[in-house]
Amino acid sequence: MYNIDFTEPHWLINSYHAVGLFSLVFNLLAIYLLFFEINDLGTFRYNLLIFQMASLLTDLSITTLSTIVPLYPLNAVTTFGILSTWFGVSSHFCFVFSGGCSHLENVTLLLCFFKKHQAIATIIDVHVVPKFLGFACYLLVLVLASIPLVGLSLLSVSRDEQLIYINMTSPEYYSSFASLEQFAVWRESWALLGVYIIALCEMSTLAGLLVFFNLDLVRMMVKLRSKVSNLNFQKHREAIQSLFIQTLVSLICSTSPCILGFSVMTKMENAQIISELCLLGFACHSPVNVISLLIFSPPYRRFLEKLFRRGNRQLIVHPHSQSGVNQ
Repeated sequence: MYNIDFTEPHWLINSYHAVGLFSLVFNLLAIYLLFFEINDLGTFRYNLLIFQMASLLTDLSITTLSTIVPLYPLNAVTTFGILSTWFGVSSHFCFVFSGGCSHLENVTLLLCFFKKHQAIATIIDVHVVPKFLGFACYLLVLVLASIPLVGLSLLSVSRDEQLIYINMTSPEYYSSFASLEQFAVWRESWALLGVYIIALCEMSTLAGLLVFFNLDLVRMMVKLRSKVSNLNFQKHREAIQSLFIQTLVSLICSTSPCILGFSVMTKMENAQIISELCLLGFACHSPVNVISLLIFSPPYRRFLEKLFRRGNRQLIVHPHSQSGVNQ
């Protein structure tokens, strides 16, 4: 018998809300910058804008809309978000919705790399992919990323059937599950194991593709220097630097769902608290990403430098104007 806590975890929910607020502020700042301030990236900034919106949606789905609370090491979750408490949306749908948003975010990041890769490839005439083939590959990635979500949806059953399953397999938890307003339980099966394995394989494949694009872009930039002006070369380099930063943050934050999946598949004794911390850590990836861009990415950093210079000028001018008023 596992020690599963069915009480409402106020510390986790409050942490979710705090992370969601930070995510909203930093993502809106990034969206504002891409719309109005960072013109150096040209039209490529609109691809980054799509990724930023997907990141915002992912964070809000986890922290506010769904507010997922795992009941691991059982294959079960409950939800305390707006969708469940206000609109009665099932925990199963909330979980799938959050997973879909996460997949969409990953695909849009991959699209950003592909767009920049092909823009440079066209200039130096190397590794150019026909447009129709690139569009087909993008659709294929989008469809393949949806397979685990579709598979998980097919494993969904009614509340009564879930309670019957709990009563058969873990009767000691029956009353606890029955007291929950919303929950989702997935039966132990080869199909569920297949969903886990496919999801992990897709995450590994995505990470591999991102690493490939990073390495290939580095090689292509060497050839690009002699093909374009210094100004255009600088724009391409800064755009790639921004993508590198976002890739590094994504790879670091992707360790959280990997640890979560491993703890659930191996039925670790403390899987519930591990999974809670992993979900909370993954929800922090978007604010961390924006903060990293503001610190390390030149286009974003120039905005901060401009703000600091403007603030310093006001500090210098204000004392003189104030002394003039006093006189």
